[in-house]
Amino acid sequence: MLKYRFHIVLLLFSILLVNNNSFSTPNTQTKSYFVQNKGQVIDQHHKPNEDVRYLLNANSALNVSLRKKGFSYDIFTKEEDST
Repeated sequence: MLKYRFHIVLLLFSILLVNNNSFSTPNTQTKSYFVQNKGQVIDQHHKPNEDVRYLLNANSALNVSLRKKGFSYDIFTKEEDST
């Protein structure tokens, strides 16, 4: 069952990346891909997070971390400073 869940999640993220218009304006689209963690991912204590195997940053709105035992994701928006 875990194998199928992983494939379903991977399919959903693939669909999300293909339809990345929802995360960017038409003229600012960039390609998104997973990058292998070679020590550049750090934890809240500024130490390398070796649990993260691959990281995806999709158009400044989505982060996906593929870990040794699962995955995690962050969805966020940037707000401009009004001052």
